[in-house]
Amino acid sequence: MLIKKVILLVCNFIFLLFADEACGAVVTKTPAYAKLRIEDITGVKIPSDAKMVFHYYIRTSWQDRDEQYSVFEFKSESTDWLMNNSFSNEKNDSFEKYFHCNWDDMGVAEEYRPDFSSDYWWQIVNGVYIEFIPKKLTLIVYIDSL
Repeated sequence: MLIKKVILLVCNFIFLLFADEACGAVVTKTPAYAKLRIEDITGVKIPSDAKMVFHYYIRTSWQDRDEQYSVFEFKSESTDWLMNNSFSNEKNDSFEKYFHCNWDDMGVAEEYRPDFSSDYWWQIVNGVYIEFIPKKLTLIVYIDSL
C-alpha cells in the first residue's frame, strides 16, 4: 500500500511539473505578459499602441531570470515616451558591442535584429538591452538570463 502511495505522489509531481511548463508556455507568449515582464524588470512601460511582432521566451530554470527577446512595432515615433524613460539617442559603442545574443537559435529574422547603421535610441536597465529604431519604428527588448 505504501508503494502505491509513493508511486501516486511521484506521478502527481511529474504531472504538475509538466503541466506548469505547458501552461507557462501559453501565458508567456501573450503581448500583455511580455509587456508586463519588461515593466517589472526595467520600470519601462511599453505604450499600449505598440504591437508585438516577434516574441521569444524560454524558461531557463526555476530560480534564474528567464530569457526573452521581444520586438514591438509603432505607428509613429514618440520621442516624448523615449525621453520620459531616459533613453539616449547618442550612439554608444559599448551598447553596440554587448547587445548580442544567438539570434539564429531564437529564430529572429534579420528585420527584427538590432540595427546600429542608422540612428537609434537605447537604454540598458538591470541588464536588459532596449533599442528603438526610428527608421523602422521598432522597439527591441532583450532580457538575458542571468
